[in-house]
Amino acid sequence: MIVDTHTHVVSLDEARYPLQCTATDADDPSSWPLFARVTAEELAREMSVCGVDRACLVQGYAAYRFDNGYAVDAAERDPDRFVSVCAVDIVDPDAPNQLDALARSPRMRGVRIVSGFSDGDPTLDSPEARRVWEVAERLGIVVVAFSLGDRLGGFAEAARSHPAHPVVLDHCGFVDIAAELDRLEPLVRLENVYLKVSTRVLVQSDPATIVDRLVDGFGVDRLLWGSDYPASHERSYRDWVELARTSTRHLTSDQAERFLSGTALALWPQLRGEG
Repeated sequence: MIVDTHTHVVSLDEARYPLQCTATDADDPSSWPLFARVTAEELAREMSVCGVDRACLVQGYAAYRFDNGYAVDAAERDPDRFVSVCAVDIVDPDAPNQLDALARSPRMRGVRIVSGFSDGDPTLDSPEARRVWEVAERLGIVVVAFSLGDRLGGFAEAARSHPAHPVVLDHCGFVDIAAELDRLEPLVRLENVYLKVSTRVLVQSDPATIVDRLVDGFGVDRLLWGSDYPASHERSYRDWVELARTSTRHLTSDQAERFLSGTALALWPQLRGEG
C-alpha cells in the first residue's frame, strides 16, 4: 500500500467553491491553482494508475485560503480513499469554534496550523496557535504544522507542550537536508513529532540519501511521504510517485512500507477503514 499524505485539489465548480488565488503570473509558485488545477476525481484516477491507494487532501491555502469546503466535501464523497486536513486562521478569535465545526465531518482528521506565510504570522508556540492546538488535541485530530526553518524553535516548544499529541511537520520545515540537517536536531527527542518528507524535500539531492539521513536521525517510524501534487507540478504525478519509490532503495522492505504507508496509517487509521 502507498499513502500520499500531501495532496491538494481544486474544483472546477467556482460558483460553489470560489477560488481565492491572487497570483496571476505562471512563474509565481502560489499561482498553481490557476495553471495546474487537479480535481479530486482527477487525482483519484491518477492515484489508481500509479498504484497509490489512499491520500490526505490538505487544504490548499493558495487556492482557497481558509475556506475548507472543497477538501472536506471531496473526502466525504470518496471516504474509502481520502481524509481531509483543514486549515484555520489562527489569528481569527473564532478559529477554535471553526475547527470544532469542521470536525463534524467524519473524514476531516487533521488541522494545518500555519506560521510563515507572512512576516507577521504568530509563531507556533504563540497563544493564538496554542488555543487551536488544544482543540485539535481534544478532538483527537492530527496537527499538521507549516513552519519555515527559522521558526522551528517555536514549533519545538509547542510540540513539547503537547507530548502525547502527534504533530506532522510539513516539508521537513523547508530545511536543506544536505546542508542544514542540524536545524532539525531539537526535534529528534520529541517523539510526537513526525516529518513529512515531501517532493520539495526529495528533489534537493539524491532522494535515497536524503531518506537515509532522516532515518538515521529520526527512525523510519516518524517519517511519511507526500507528493505535494499539484502544487509541485514540474513533473507528472507518476514521476513523483516513482521518486518516492526510488527514495526507499536503501531501505529494507519493511522500512520502505513504513515510509510509504505505515506511518501514515498509524496517524490516520481512518485510511484503513478504522474509526
